[in-house]
Formats: sequence, C-alpha cells, structure tokens
Amino acid sequence: MGLHNVGTLRLRGYEIELLTRVQNLSACLPSPCRGLKHLYLTIDPTKNQFLVITFLLKSYPNLQNLWLCFNEEKRMSLNMVCMEEHWHSEEWSAEYVLKYLRMVEIKQFQGSESELEFVKYFLENANMLEYVNIGFSCKEKVIEERTSITEKLLTFARVSPHAQIFLS
Repeated sequence: MGLHNVGTLRLRGYEIELLTRVQNLSACLPSPCRGLKHLYLTIDPTKNQFLVITFLLKSYPNLQNLWLCFNEEKRMSLNMVCMEEHWHSEEWSAEYVLKYLRMVEIKQFQGSESELEFVKYFLENANMLEYVNIGFSCKEKVIEERTSITEKLLTFARVSPHAQIFLS
C-alpha cells in the first residue's frame, strides 16, 4: 500500500531493472510517500531505467535530495518488454514531480547519451534546483572525452535560475 514515515530510501539497479519488466507500471506505483526527502539510486544508465525512475519520482512529491550512482560495468539488459511500446511520453512528464528537488549528486558519470538525458531532465524540470554535482568516472576514455561532455552539459537549459553544475 505504499511507504509511510520514510525519510530516506535506497534502490539498486537490479531492483529498478525488475520494474522495467512491468508493462503497466503506472498502475503499480506505490501511493505517494510525502515524507521521503532523500533518495539514493544505483542504476544502469539505460532508457528503460530512466523511464522507471521518472515514474517513481511521482510517488515522492517532496523529494529534496537525489543521489545517483551509475553502474560502470556494461551489463546486458534483461528487459523482456520494450517499455517504449507500452508507455506514452505524457505518462512520464515531470510537471509538478520535481517541485522541491534542490540537489542532485551523480557519481561514476561517463557521459553516455542516457546519462546526459538524466542530467537534462533534472535541469529542465526541477524549478527549485540549486545544484547538480557530477563526479566523472575515472575510466581513461571518459577522461579523454571530458571536455566534450562538459561542453554538452553546459548547453542544457535550466528551469531554475539558481541551478549550478559542479564537475569533479
């Protein structure tokens, strides 16, 4: 029936991966957990996990702090369902979802298109966002491409006039 009196929640990639297999996720969402202020996610940077996370965020309307850690190893997705065929973009819009989000911290960022979409989503939809702190992966390829990735990040529109991006 949902989570009550929870202030902090941690979810891992395999838990989110299981949710990618649900065809009608909107019908399975937990009832809103208004007390949740801090969310820690370890995820695979895939389109399907991005869709699941945007759905989950609807259940946490007062979320203020989000920590994302991208899995570095490339695992083959076990998705049995192509979520894009079952979900429509209007079902996962961010309107009023990220109303109180102030901080996003990302670790093991490699700059993939999916990871860039995550950052873009938060910058374009969190109207009270103060900062996004991005910690790059130490992989050699990422270090070589860091300037290009940084330039892309800095071109993203920001709905919050106070949103800053910190890179490390």
